[in-house]
Amino acid sequence: YAVSDFIGWLMARSLWKVLIIFFLSFVVIIGFFGLLLFVDPSGISTPTNKEANSLDCCWLSLQTFTTIGYGGLSPQKKWAHFIVSADAFVGQLYVAVLTTVFLAHLMTPHPHWKVSDVICVHQDSKGRLVIEARFLIAPGKSYFDVECSMQADLNDTPSGQDVSSGTI
Repeated sequence: YAVSDFIGWLMARSLWKVLIIFFLSFVVIIGFFGLLLFVDPSGISTPTNKEANSLDCCWLSLQTFTTIGYGGLSPQKKWAHFIVSADAFVGQLYVAVLTTVFLAHLMTPHPHWKVSDVICVHQDSKGRLVIEARFLIAPGKSYFDVECSMQADLNDTPSGQDVSSGTI
């Protein structure tokens, strides 16, 4: 349930907040894998054959995570291959979740019910009390008129209070 709960939590947020969350997680993940690669920078092959610096490690992490892979930097040692593979796997999951949440936000209908300022109660020709209201869905698009009828019976109680009962 952890993944569906997380996606549900994201769906409860507005789209711009979700995009900020994904951008911040993108930066953190790139930095994390860049830091792992920087633990032993000699495990990365650079075009100049020098030891990789921290920016080189983050750049390799970014290229791998986003599946760009320009080829200028590459892992040289087995542990660096493992880290780069894990980076690529997390990148694929990241894109899948981002796409799912983004498309779900775009495809989820958001109701825009607004009650008009006209709600009236009147008695019809059969003596029933009628409540009429107009609801607006997706402002400016369509109107729905709703009418409810109710009947109220007033009864005298032993204490002298009136009690109303009705059905809608």
